[in-house]
Amino acid sequence: CSPVHTVAGTLPDRATLRSYGHARRGALGNGTRRNAPVHSLPRAIAVRQISCGGGLVQCSHTLLLAEGGAVYAAGTGAYGQLGTGYGPGGTLPDLLVPKRVTFPEKGTVCTFISAGEIHSAAVTTDGDLYAWGDAFCGQLGTGGKKPQVSPIHVRLNDFGDEIVASVSCGGRHTLALTDEGRVWSCGLGHYGALGRAFTPFEYGTADALPVPEDAVPRPPPGGDPRAPLDEEQRAHVDLLARMTLEDASDQCVMCPVEALGDLRVAEVAAGHRHSLYLDAEGRVYSSGWGRYGELGHGDIEPCGIPRRVMHADLPSDVVAVRAGVDTSLVLDRAGRAAFWGRRMDGLSSEGGTAVTTIPVPLPMEVPAVAADCGFTHVVLVGLEGEV
Repeated sequence: CSPVHTVAGTLPDRATLRSYGHARRGALGNGTRRNAPVHSLPRAIAVRQISCGGGLVQCSHTLLLAEGGAVYAAGTGAYGQLGTGYGPGGTLPDLLVPKRVTFPEKGTVCTFISAGEIHSAAVTTDGDLYAWGDAFCGQLGTGGKKPQVSPIHVRLNDFGDEIVASVSCGGRHTLALTDEGRVWSCGLGHYGALGRAFTPFEYGTADALPVPEDAVPRPPPGGDPRAPLDEEQRAHVDLLARMTLEDASDQCVMCPVEALGDLRVAEVAAGHRHSLYLDAEGRVYSSGWGRYGELGHGDIEPCGIPRRVMHADLPSDVVAVRAGVDTSLVLDRAGRAAFWGRRMDGLSSEGGTAVTTIPVPLPMEVPAVAADCGFTHVVLVGLEGEV
């Protein structure tokens, strides 16, 4: 799931997709800009993994990992997040049909993919990490904020010595998990999503680009990520306006999340402004923005380092964690799901956004074998493939 679309593969051929949601930029991969709930891929691609990216900037894209390790991309190309290079005339066009992503080294075989809001990443059989797309907040881990329209090998700051097992791309940050259970992070640290301390971005000497006062009215009670900026967010935008592409901040390179200590992490999930960490014992931790309860700590406060989520309704044997836009979802070994964060049932009676700050079990008719969450929706897949 992304905040605006969902794509799922079907068995047994795995070349047929079920897709829903935002189709205007081609992210459904059906060759059109129209929604088609069930469609076959235009070419014979046996899909092993699907990752949907996009966000609140009205763009979306989809990555497909084929059985042979090739990566395909469709959807919005404006930020380079498809990884297919420039089109005719140096453009970055939308792709309505999945196109193969070309890596720097011929014969690269990938084992894991992740699509963020406007950037993407992939892990290879050698344990190398590649990233591409927007880098204005350092989320590619390349040592600067220059965007990349094709995959680039991430290996600065001793990260190149690590064997990467999986990766998760969020709104403006990236989490990488090694084969030894260590977590590394890069990108925008402002909200605490990196789970670690970080050095400030470097800025130019020119004044920040002005934002007219009448363009920044107060958001409604409870806030909304699509609403105009509040004072804190406005100050952050002012800083972003003075950022340069060359930047020595360690937000622009992969650094280990030291606060996790000796914990062996089994899975990570990068949300829009928060992160989830699942250890090998089935315990869940979170860090980042907490205004909508997405951290699950019983409050709406941010948290700069991973803190364990503890509540009676949180399963003790979690096997999967998923992070969306201000939402969190976990799945346990028995196929039960629990949710917290921005509520999916609309606005509260007071007119503000309804939030859930602690894990709440989701009512389910059958056990789930897979789950994901976007902005205002979650998707659960049952034992028989029902969605």
